[in-house]
This record gives sequence, C-alpha cells and structure tokens, in this order.
Amino acid sequence: GVHFGLYFSQYEWFNRLYLNDKQANFSSQTYVNDVSYPQMIELVNNYQPDVLWSDGDWEAADTYWNSERFLAWLFTNSSVAKSIVVNDRWGKGVSGQHGSFYSFADHFDPGHIVPHKWENCMTLDKYNWMTSRTMTSADVHTVNELITQLARTISCNGNLLLNIGPTHDGRIIPIFEERLSEVGAWLAINGEAVYKTKPWIHQNDSNVWYTSKLRSTHNKNPYRVYNPQKEQNTIVYAFVLDWPKNGKLILPSIQVTSRTSARMLGYKGNLSVLSSQNGAIIDISQIAFTKLPSLTAWVIKLEYLATEVFDPVSDLIEKGWLTTDGSPLRYSTEREYQRLGSAN
Repeated sequence: GVHFGLYFSQYEWFNRLYLNDKQANFSSQTYVNDVSYPQMIELVNNYQPDVLWSDGDWEAADTYWNSERFLAWLFTNSSVAKSIVVNDRWGKGVSGQHGSFYSFADHFDPGHIVPHKWENCMTLDKYNWMTSRTMTSADVHTVNELITQLARTISCNGNLLLNIGPTHDGRIIPIFEERLSEVGAWLAINGEAVYKTKPWIHQNDSNVWYTSKLRSTHNKNPYRVYNPQKEQNTIVYAFVLDWPKNGKLILPSIQVTSRTSARMLGYKGNLSVLSSQNGAIIDISQIAFTKLPSLTAWVIKLEYLATEVFDPVSDLIEKGWLTTDGSPLRYSTEREYQRLGSAN
C-alpha cells in the first residue's frame, strides 16, 4: 500500500524570527527553538509518519537546525523510531551523508549504481515545483521521458519521487492527470519489472536498463544492493526505451544458455534470442504494431541467463566513479560525465 509521508520545510522564507537569526549569521537559534524544531516534534507525535522529507535547510549548518538532536530522538525515543525513514537534507553541505535515503540535489540521476538507497526527486513540469500559469504543454515531461527516468532510477538502486503541483484551490490540472494516468496504465502492464525488484549486476546497455528478481531469496541478505546472476534463480527485466533498428535488440551484457527464454511483458508468446560475439540478439520485429502492449517503452523478461560473477559496486570504485565508501562523485551535468568518460 501507500505509506504516509510528510514534507517539512525547515525554514519559512519570510518569518521574522528566521530572518533575524540569518542576520546574526545564525549565531542565534530563536526560529529553530520557537518554530521549526517544536513543529517537527509535533508532526511526528501527532501524525506518526512513515516518511519525513526535510527541505529548506541549505542556508544554515545542521548545528543551527539542531538536526543531530532531532534525529537522535526520532530514531531512539519517538513512537515511529522503528519504522520511519528520512532523507538527507538536514543542513548546509551534509546531503549525501546522513539519512535513510539520499536525495542529493533535485533531479539527481547518477547513471550508475549507488549502494546507499537514494532518490531522484523530479517534477512533471520540467521547470517548476508548483503549477505555473505560464506553463505550456512543451514544458511537461512526456510519458516516455517519465518512464525513462523511472527505468534509469530503479536500475541504479534509486526511488523515483514524482512531484505534481496542484492549483491554488487544490486541483490537479488535466495534463498532469493525463500523464499520471498514462504512467499508471504502463505500470499495470509492466509493474512486474518495477515492484519488488532490485538492480542487477549490470545496470544498462546503452539505453536499455535492467532490474532483477530472485526466484528464491533463501539465505540472501534482504538489504543487498543488487541481485547476483545465477542461471536457475535470477530473472532479469530489460527496459527497452527506443525501438531497435530492424527490430533486432543487441544486448552485450546478456549471456544466454540453451535454456534462456525471452518474452515481452503484456505480449503472449516467446521471442527469439540468440548468442553472438556482440552479446544476445533478441528479435522483436515479429511483434505486429497492433499487438504491442504499449506505444512507448517495452520490457523484456529474461530467464535462465548464464551464471556470472560480477560486483558493480567494486567495479565503480576501481574506476573512480564511487569513493571507497560507495559515495557517488556528483558531477552535475551530462557534459561533465561525457568529459570524464561514462561508466556505462
């Protein structure tokens, strides 16, 4: 089911108490002591949230916000100590260091696995977190763009947080409703590849992204970052975001066996899968356009692939894409990724 979460902005932009603290270079904590800290305690005590999403912290250090004191109480003495999860925005410069999951910056999309659970928080409107009166249809993400972000995120051990801004009177505008319905319809067909999955040992082949499940989790660490590849036990899902040339999908990371099977979710019948020097070749040209389960983004379910031993986290540490403790090197632009050489 859906878990109950609360968003909390640490600061109120124009609160006089906060502005006075700011003017004093945060040497005083009148706003924190009188407003934000007691509000967080009240929210937790009165509503017992499953998620507390902190924001608005970036102007002042965590010591100003009393973050360490609050989190110590939250995870030891509060009524939700054993169940609540929090993000990492608890003070200037501490994102990606403390939290049940890390959100780093908005729209964070590393393009590779990150061992600590993380979140890609993005908006339906490409430019605004709230409803904008000047927004055009071109400013709204297409369903393909949304599914692309979903695939990239969950393949790399992340969670997708999709924001929609309601109107001033609480309505969801039609184009937002349409996008949510489109994503919901896609998930009704392909949810098997999304829910209760984990990253695989390989995250992607170009614009094809992977998730995985295990038939049996006996003796497996429930907190493992990714699923190992065992022929008898591992099921792999390939998110195909672009229709391949000539309908032939080439997947270098896929190693087939005599038992390997492939089928598209939402389509009855197996697909032809062959081994080649360039990897597995899956023929999806045989599927008539009118028989496609969706018009955008398709998922191929792959079973009985060859057993393979590979640790993507260690590989990224060796390449310098993760620090030795598994933290990502947060290059903020795609151009910077390209300059350094993609890990994909």
